[in-house]
Amino acid sequence: MEASTLKVMSFNIRYDNPRDGDHAWNARKQAVIQLINEEKPDLLGIQEGLIHQVKHIEEHFPHHERVGVGRDDGGEEGEHAALFCLRDRVKVERSGTFWLSDTPGVPGSNTWNTGCRRVCTWCIVTLLHREGMHRNADDSRVLVMNTHLDNASRQAREKGAKLIVNKMNELHPVGPCIVMGDLNTRKNGERTVAIITRGEAGRRLIKAGQVPRQTGMEMEAGFTWHDFRGADARWYHPRGYYDYIFYTAGFKEVESRIVTRTVHEMYPSDHFPVIAVLHVGNQ
Repeated sequence: MEASTLKVMSFNIRYDNPRDGDHAWNARKQAVIQLINEEKPDLLGIQEGLIHQVKHIEEHFPHHERVGVGRDDGGEEGEHAALFCLRDRVKVERSGTFWLSDTPGVPGSNTWNTGCRRVCTWCIVTLLHREGMHRNADDSRVLVMNTHLDNASRQAREKGAKLIVNKMNELHPVGPCIVMGDLNTRKNGERTVAIITRGEAGRRLIKAGQVPRQTGMEMEAGFTWHDFRGADARWYHPRGYYDYIFYTAGFKEVESRIVTRTVHEMYPSDHFPVIAVLHVGNQ
């Protein structure tokens, strides 16, 4: 990977549910590790990770710094929307978690008729450039955000999206930003995506995969949630496009794709990961 680019990966790893049978975590955890290792992201955002799953990834990727807390208590309880940042490429300067509720600073808070607690994990990183490279200061600091919006309430998804964009403006009002995660929204089918991409909350982001003449996500599979059915899921849930990467001005999209392959004839999760390679700066 060139020093002037960042490889971003958003991956809903599916929480450890013993009722998943042949797809339970113990059966597929090494496939998750292998897929991440094959893709080698600079910035990895996972969703649905319970603490032992998060630590399993952390143990296998010691060169990444982990950011994020459990959504139930602000500690280790509940699912994590964790970020893993490659230390050779970025330095984490600040980080935190807020809850998608009317009281975002209160750990475990839950409003808006959500099915469960929801969070957004964020960090501001400084890009580490090789000797001889020169960047504007605004280009070198990037806000990275990772979330998992609610599955039960459209109102909660829309309010959550607005809160995330508002927090983005508050935390990093000038420099480039990346937002990733599982939005639990059908492809372009509701206002949640529009709130983010049309600047309805004050700042516009670009959805990776929609830039002309790039490798578009839509061209690969057209959906990301497949319920361990892979390509057959198009007949089961043809609009299951839940997983996204967005970015602001300050990046040029080099590549974007949905990772649809199996590992050892197994799908590592019930979601396909999504990838975006972003050139830092507009040139």
